[in-house]
Amino acid sequence: MDTYAAGRGRHREYSTVEFERVSSAPLTRRRNAERDSRADLPPPLFSETLQTVGSSRWSTRSEAIPLVVSALIIGVVLAAMLSVCARIDIQPQAPIVETIPPTVVATEAPVIEPTEPAINAPAERLFLSNQRLPSPPVVTADAYLLVDFDTGEILAERGSDRRVPIASLTKIATALAVLSLTTPDQIVEVTPLAADIIPNRMGLWPGERLSVEKLLYGLLLDSGNDAAYALGDGVGGVDVLVAKMNAIAEEIGLQDTSFANPAGFDHPDNYSTARDLFVLTEFALDSEPLIREIVATRRKVIESTNEHGWYGPTNLNRLLSEYPGTFGVKPGWTGDAGYTLVAVTKRGGRTLFAAVLGCERHFSDASSLLDFGFRVFNTRPAPRG
Repeated sequence: MDTYAAGRGRHREYSTVEFERVSSAPLTRRRNAERDSRADLPPPLFSETLQTVGSSRWSTRSEAIPLVVSALIIGVVLAAMLSVCARIDIQPQAPIVETIPPTVVATEAPVIEPTEPAINAPAERLFLSNQRLPSPPVVTADAYLLVDFDTGEILAERGSDRRVPIASLTKIATALAVLSLTTPDQIVEVTPLAADIIPNRMGLWPGERLSVEKLLYGLLLDSGNDAAYALGDGVGGVDVLVAKMNAIAEEIGLQDTSFANPAGFDHPDNYSTARDLFVLTEFALDSEPLIREIVATRRKVIESTNEHGWYGPTNLNRLLSEYPGTFGVKPGWTGDAGYTLVAVTKRGGRTLFAAVLGCERHFSDASSLLDFGFRVFNTRPAPRG
């Protein structure tokens, strides 16, 4: 016997006896089919005597009685079926109530209380500038937003309400959620799974024990994905952390933001907009002093202890050193998102927020937009105070 493609298809050579049996199979199946087709017919309605009587049209009165009775039964059944069908056809599918005046319906309708706006929803502060502004600079970003951080005035924007991947800008929400679930001094033991998360690693080792605060430095400065998952383990699991991230997004009014993981890995359900990132960043900096402190830090030295090794997280946000006045907050990159960046800069009493998404050169794009914003401010009176 010759076989091939084990488990999927088989071929074999038949013996002479087998070949004759297989060859005669169509004839056998045809004969069986003729027999089965006769067997499938319903039994004759009348007796065989009545069907074959031929020369004797009325053989006996007793033989004709079944015919009459059967005909009457069939007639009664058909009449009943027609009556039922007619009743079904004339009845509507659902009752239509036309007797209640519209005014009565409106009066009796339940009154729906207006829902309270989401807490701390600064998105309502955003407004388009009512002044004549020059054209913004040409940048590589697919979407961007430049805002007066103090007033919410939009100075420049493109596709700022477009949902796009945001890469490690996700970690701003991660830090917020962690601090809402635990305290900075809570100790977290690093699991092997968290230590193996790549890339952009803080460099954690399995079994090390670090405080939440130290892990937050690795999260926001090194953009450590291992730190993101270690923090997830420390608050009851990554699923718990992501659920809290989404809950916070809803609470502060982010309508076009969703999180699927704490690191910002590409995922269909991990996205935001430049407008939502303004809201998220403002909320993070205003509500959590520790986050504001960390994102403004260029480098943090974490001395070794008997529970963990030495770490020196370094901020990946080059604007901290290259663009004077910058005090945050976070860059990122993935294959789908491209380069992303959220930056906040203060000069001469003015504070600007810039978000650039889907960039080829995120630091250059943000610098160009910030320069544009401060030039606009130079044509206006300086703010009081």
